[in-house]
Amino acid sequence: MSFQKAFSEMTGPIKMKKKTFTIEVKENTELMTFLMNNLSNLKKKTIKSLLKYKKIRVQGKIITQYNSILKPGMIVEVYYSKEQEQDDLKGIKIVYEDEQIIVIDKPCGLLSTAPDKKCDKLTAFGITRKYLQKKYKNQKLYIVHRLDRDASGLMMFVKNGMVQKKLRHNWYDMIDERSYMAVVEGTVKKDQGVVISWLHDEDETVISSKNKGEGKKAETSYKVIKRSDKYTLINAILATGRKHQIRVHMKDMGHRIAGDIKYGSKSDPIKRLALHAAILSFKHPVTGKKIRLESKAPVSFINLVK
Repeated sequence: MSFQKAFSEMTGPIKMKKKTFTIEVKENTELMTFLMNNLSNLKKKTIKSLLKYKKIRVQGKIITQYNSILKPGMIVEVYYSKEQEQDDLKGIKIVYEDEQIIVIDKPCGLLSTAPDKKCDKLTAFGITRKYLQKKYKNQKLYIVHRLDRDASGLMMFVKNGMVQKKLRHNWYDMIDERSYMAVVEGTVKKDQGVVISWLHDEDETVISSKNKGEGKKAETSYKVIKRSDKYTLINAILATGRKHQIRVHMKDMGHRIAGDIKYGSKSDPIKRLALHAAILSFKHPVTGKKIRLESKAPVSFINLVK
């Protein structure tokens, strides 16, 4: 079997935790050029990651320098395993990563972080940090914002304390859009609208008030995507980012999110909170580049409004 064919199979569904393939160098060339020519199934960014994470060996020695010179007769080994990476992440998907930022797709049921450091390894923060520390020794990770445990979708962490401060202090200037897909109970009559109230914590829930000053101002706009007799699929866009904001504002509208028992929903059709962080668009805090990330709503959401 040729290396190219074997690698093509390797990048598809596989059962093995590890798989290594080798190929003999036929002519003088640089390592990156060689890898780009032979690993055409992978993006350049992925190949750079293989080098950085010590997944490439030449003559049995780990090589991380992309411009290392190869000579005829040398043997290059490539190790690649998407499955092992996903096992380490325990259901979390990496949506975007660079030297300062990492954005994940958090599954439903996983805490963002925990107040007790001993329990933090069972959270999105702890799992992502452990994943990074396997690649970069002593890599630190910092919280920027949170997602409710029972919600799923896009969540950002940063790798540098200064970047964290910059994002937190300039959050509303740097975040272009944070929008969620939600399935709410009943048929929402208006195609779009805006909900504004003042929110404050009370015991384990959040209370909404129309009186200015009774808490922090919260603003949510929404658009109806699709309706059925029992449910409505909406796109909810945050102008502010308060705790449980969308959940409380949907309650204020009289259309609680399906599965939101805490805020009085009457149904739980998919055995989870029907809330998903779908779009995160922001200006990179270091480069200034605009980045827009998207995570599709779970199929179960769509099925409820068919």
